[in-house]
Amino acid sequence: MTHTREVLDKLGDIAARLSEVESAARSFAISGKQSHLSPFYTAAEAVPPQVDELKLLLRDDPGQLRSVTEIEPVIARHLKVMKDMVELGDKNLFRGYGQRSLTDEGNNLMEQIRPLSTRWTRSNVRGWIRNKRPWRRRRHASP
Repeated sequence: MTHTREVLDKLGDIAARLSEVESAARSFAISGKQSHLSPFYTAAEAVPPQVDELKLLLRDDPGQLRSVTEIEPVIARHLKVMKDMVELGDKNLFRGYGQRSLTDEGNNLMEQIRPLSTRWTRSNVRGWIRNKRPWRRRRHASP
């Protein structure tokens, strides 16, 4: 149960950081306000180590570990697209040059990442429930 909770927490952390990256990148690119850069870089730098931590948590589950390694390049690409958005915003080129294409690519990448996160969460919750049922039966089976 503790392991499942750790995996679910790590997935939540990764999803939250990816949302922060996207929000801060878009905010900076649109507004040009430097105050959006610190949250962007903090969140962007946190994601790869969190993915590595998730892989360590899943090292004994080859199926889920494979899912992480398959989606890892998509996560890296998403971070790169958001960094490109920030760089265009820094040059005041975002609105004219790459707004539509980077926004669309960022959305498409997140659409690839979200279902996997949902699938992992459901799988871990099912495993947690499965692990609890035998305990319940034993407890109720006692006189």
